[in-house]
Amino acid sequence: MLRRFPLFAAALLLSTSASFAQAPPPSDVEILEETPLFVVETVAGTTEAVDYRFRRGSTKIAFQGTSLLPGLQGEATVKSNRGVTEVSARFQGLEPATQFGAEYLTYVLWGISPEGRALNLGEVYPDDDGDFKLDVTTELQAFAMIVTAEPYFTVRRPSNVIVAENQVLPETRGGKEPLRTKFELLERGQYEKLSNPLGMTVDTRRVPLDLYQARNAVQVARALNAETLAPDTFAKAVASLEEAEQRLKDKEKAKDIADRARRAVQIAEDSRELAVKRADEMRREAERRAAAERETQAKEAAERAAQDAADARQRQQEEAALRAQAQQAATAAERQKLEAELAASKAREQMQAALREKEAAQRVIDQARAEAEQAKLERQRLEEATMESQRAVEQARAEKIEALRMIEQAKTEADEARRQAARLEELRASAEAQAAQAIAERDAMEQRMQGALSKIVETRESARGLILNLPDILFDFGKSTLRPEARETLARIAGVMMVTPGYNLWIEGHTDSVGSDEANLKLSEARADSVKAFLGKSDIDPQTITTVGLGETQPVASNDTDAGRQKNRRVEIIIQESSEQQ
Repeated sequence: MLRRFPLFAAALLLSTSASFAQAPPPSDVEILEETPLFVVETVAGTTEAVDYRFRRGSTKIAFQGTSLLPGLQGEATVKSNRGVTEVSARFQGLEPATQFGAEYLTYVLWGISPEGRALNLGEVYPDDDGDFKLDVTTELQAFAMIVTAEPYFTVRRPSNVIVAENQVLPETRGGKEPLRTKFELLERGQYEKLSNPLGMTVDTRRVPLDLYQARNAVQVARALNAETLAPDTFAKAVASLEEAEQRLKDKEKAKDIADRARRAVQIAEDSRELAVKRADEMRREAERRAAAERETQAKEAAERAAQDAADARQRQQEEAALRAQAQQAATAAERQKLEAELAASKAREQMQAALREKEAAQRVIDQARAEAEQAKLERQRLEEATMESQRAVEQARAEKIEALRMIEQAKTEADEARRQAARLEELRASAEAQAAQAIAERDAMEQRMQGALSKIVETRESARGLILNLPDILFDFGKSTLRPEARETLARIAGVMMVTPGYNLWIEGHTDSVGSDEANLKLSEARADSVKAFLGKSDIDPQTITTVGLGETQPVASNDTDAGRQKNRRVEIIIQESSEQQ
């Protein structure tokens, strides 16, 4: 049974009809041994492809016009040799390509490989009766054929103005073998956007069609900035066009004009392709610089976080110093109290000594009275001693009063020191309680966030943070545009993150190994950027989102199977605490 597979082509907006009438098989078709058939499916119809590899002899295949040119008919004889395929095609009912727009001047026959590679097989240039014959060779051996309207004959990518597709005849059908294929078409109207098609009405009686094509090719290249990005090649194209225009003015031979015009077309297409390549390189360089700037900003944020931590440590040290000072003040007050007590004890001893001296003096006075005359001088000495003793008593009394005052002052200072120490202890206990409460609330918030996200997508914890795994269902194969169901999933994730602020998002794009490393890297970056753009539109601060494309470098399964490759095509979101939360 012939199976059809969907074509993943984001640029295909104009589809072909699924109900093309199949051309009747010619009676002289040589029936080959069974030939595997393949299908190239567009949005609304299919184009069948044939595998001609290792077949001897020739076979025929029909061409049928699409809804754009239903009157077109054709057939081709295909002969396969090892390494090369010969195609002899004939068409009838072709109409001027300008009916699809002034920018379309000719037709091109394309070979489309099962891998989606489109190869320009040659220009289809109808005569006045709408007929044309084309004999070409190609290295393709399994391919479909289509005819498209184009602005000039050297284009390297088909437009989606498809006017004919090959139709497999009953005689060409053999063993059927399904194959997934894809190819991209340039959207209709793209050339009109890229350049003004000279505001012209095609008049091939006055101006050769090749010259119109050359004008179109130069205009397209100029619109894509080839004049700046590929100046040397573009200048050669302009020079060839000007030479062709001059030969037309000089009324030289039509062949000479056509040769020079076709050379201008070829060089202009080369300059256009080179300009596109260089523009892409410039874009990637700009992205690299932006990534470097983001890295610098991240480093600055880390330095600020380190400074904040250092400030916190400084504050802790200052608080410890205050506690030490309070302890020292209490110790000094206790020491002053002891010193005051010692001074009071000394004063008491001095007072007692003074009293003893007074008693001794009194005894001397009594004795002196008995010895009146003899003790006169002694009495005077005793009186002086008494006066000295009184002075000592007064001094001792004053010292006692001062000692009591100092004791009271020391007690007051000790009480104040104890109050300050108690206040500092209260502040420390309050700070520790607030910190413990904040940690508990943050842990509870993280548990709620993880529980909510695990109901939406697959999650796992890692040293880097909580990882959300968004599988291949987010995007069409090979594309970076979010599917509608992917937008719904991301909207739910954004809703959870909006009620749990204080986190940074690190978005990583991954691909399988199909395609080139450069293409996979570019695709992974584009997918990560698409997720970031959607989340940014959901009121999540874009400054908290970082994206990176890793291409095929970090597979989670083998790329040797379809299931493994599907697992590898993914986007991962790593949720990390911001520096303010840490």
